[in-house]
Amino acid sequence: LKTDPGGTSLQEEFARLEGAARGSWSSRLTAMEETTIKPGIKKAYVEYMQFTCSFGHDSILKHMVYEFNNFDAVKHWCSRPKQELRDNCDAIKVYAFWPVLYEEEHLRIGNKRVMKSTGLDIATLNQLQILEDLTEIAKEVCHIPDFIRGILSIGHPVYERKFDVARALEWVKSTGNPKVIQKLETFGPLGWPSLEIFFFIYQQHIERVAKEFPNLKDELESAQCTICVKKSELLKTEGNKEFNSQRFESAIKWYTEAIDHHPKNHLLYGNRALCYLRLSQYMMALADGKRATILDQKWAKGHYRFCDALFALGEYMEALQANLKAHKLCEEDQDGIKELTQQVIKFKQVLEEKQAAAEAGISDFQIPSQTSNFENAPSEDLGLSAFLYTRMTKKKKKKVPPVSTVDLKKTDSTESVVDSHMENTKTPSELPAGHNKDTMPTDSRSKSPQGKSKKNIKLSEKPRAPELSKTELLEDRECNPSTTSALITLNGFPEAFSDLIHTGHKALIDKSFHCAEQVFSQLLDILNPADLKKLHLATIDYVVLIYGRASALLGIGQPEELTMAEQQFNVILDKYTKQRFNCLAFYGIGRVHLRQNRFAEAASQFIKSQIMLNHKIVPGVLKWPTTSVVIEETRPEKLQLLLERFIGECKFPPKPDAICRYTQCQGRKKKEIYFTDPDFEGFIRIFCCQLCKVELHLDCWKKLKTTEYPDRNDKDFLQSTCLTPDCKGSICHILIYGSSGLVKWQDEVKIAKVKIPQKPIVKQKNA
Repeated sequence: LKTDPGGTSLQEEFARLEGAARGSWSSRLTAMEETTIKPGIKKAYVEYMQFTCSFGHDSILKHMVYEFNNFDAVKHWCSRPKQELRDNCDAIKVYAFWPVLYEEEHLRIGNKRVMKSTGLDIATLNQLQILEDLTEIAKEVCHIPDFIRGILSIGHPVYERKFDVARALEWVKSTGNPKVIQKLETFGPLGWPSLEIFFFIYQQHIERVAKEFPNLKDELESAQCTICVKKSELLKTEGNKEFNSQRFESAIKWYTEAIDHHPKNHLLYGNRALCYLRLSQYMMALADGKRATILDQKWAKGHYRFCDALFALGEYMEALQANLKAHKLCEEDQDGIKELTQQVIKFKQVLEEKQAAAEAGISDFQIPSQTSNFENAPSEDLGLSAFLYTRMTKKKKKKVPPVSTVDLKKTDSTESVVDSHMENTKTPSELPAGHNKDTMPTDSRSKSPQGKSKKNIKLSEKPRAPELSKTELLEDRECNPSTTSALITLNGFPEAFSDLIHTGHKALIDKSFHCAEQVFSQLLDILNPADLKKLHLATIDYVVLIYGRASALLGIGQPEELTMAEQQFNVILDKYTKQRFNCLAFYGIGRVHLRQNRFAEAASQFIKSQIMLNHKIVPGVLKWPTTSVVIEETRPEKLQLLLERFIGECKFPPKPDAICRYTQCQGRKKKEIYFTDPDFEGFIRIFCCQLCKVELHLDCWKKLKTTEYPDRNDKDFLQSTCLTPDCKGSICHILIYGSSGLVKWQDEVKIAKVKIPQKPIVKQKNA
């Protein structure tokens, strides 16, 4: 990130280095082809360019060139679809990191090209993290003209070697991301190169996209020499063979040469990172893990290996934060999420062993080298909450005998993986035999010939922490004060806490209620109300988290979740009356009852909330803790509108689909039956020839048959006397609706309607 003040300028250096990301261009005006003129464009044509790769292979790519009447870069950039802009930001991120992470790989001595694999220390990683945070900010505001205009105005003077740090910091502050500002203030001048690189690179590419309308993501993927890509695949195959034979140093050489031919293949960096992890070269693994995640930020295995390297270097909290971030980025990859969750559970176990050893007075305990076996991972997806909860839950610990020896030798595990170029179609030819699971160098276990796993750490028969089931995780929510305090004081925990809140409220807004409930549960499990001040939080913030979890449970809408949501709202009413949050708690309980189609009870709760709102007994406008996002229901005018709407809905409820007529209908909260009931289980509808209609819950129908008609089945009721008192008709049609809302069974017989003779009309004579 440093440049020679007396040498080339920053933009010249980056322009030179960035060429490696796209290759070199020659014969730019080989041919031109006229194209359709768009409004505001003076002239447009297709330009064919000869692309020359690093090994001298030529290929032809076409490129659009536009000449504008009145060029406005901000207007043209923001006119593109938002998703396309976000994709372009991902590509610009690669260009920004290319000189720092990738160009160091390629050295040239004379005419000879030399590959050199470089490592990454923590200090440099921190600087790169600032640059990555800035690129994430740009991705969030890429569609807002004012922010784009700010990037261009700050980035332009860099061409003249003038960089206004104060304006750059002010731009970052205006985006509403205090974490990055805090990092920049912490690093001081050491963080300014990252800031300068960010504005220069983004200004350059924003103007290029505005002028040329390219899709940078497609361009980045297409600007590949097909000959080099094919050769890279062959070299990778050789590397896989060496890896399969446990010859990791040789595998690294093959992967390095494959990277030289195809430096944008994230799988190659992931494979090489795994080799470095096996050889305990953690800084090298850290660099390759970061390279893989920059090229494909949604690749779970790249994040997995990056976290492994961080953890092995002793950066425990940073590894946990990186794992949390990976969960957010890879949320669509369910298999990847399971592996990341398993990794974080392994981290927890190692930290517990370390803490137990420290309590036993063993000062020289070292983090053992381990190999994760995903075949032994639990089949259910415990989710990140499993780790975050068990990490904080108080458990009775057994005393650990003194450690005699710690064997740091790694076993030759046969459960390693080398990723294929085609992840989704893993064929035997692409993956080495027996390598269909990922590995983790923080749990060194290998299978013996009999198939049993062994540990190389001699801890005098120290018992292994058992796997916890979901039921066990929900029991005993009492936190371990010492563990909680230790974790809260670790650097970066507030940042991880803030990330969780951001994920939770965003999931709530996006109606990803299961995800939101999981995150808010994690937050409540982690937090101890007595420790709120340590995180600069107030009691009202804790109440907001309870409200967030209850709202997520309400959104899920299943019977069990609705019951839990009502319990959470009642907790607010019982324990936190001083926070004046009761109006929102009553509003929440009313929504629960409304979801259960209990309209009268819901109206009662809404009216209570409305009375409190009219009396101005409200908590005020609140934001999600550590964020600038307002909770809409806390705005009085918004809550008033919601209450009026829901009260009106409760006053005029929809007609029920059925009404249970069983006189002893007990155990249920209402006799009205709706297909939309969360606990809808079906009902029976019986018709008689006199057009009577009798409806009952299925369990009420079973009770009625058991007590009054024990010798009859459903079909036997046909042609029997109608169940309606005083009706002389016979049952002719029976319908049974199942829990799916569909007719589960029906039968019908034709019975003529019996005409009941009417009494003769007696006409009275006038006297």
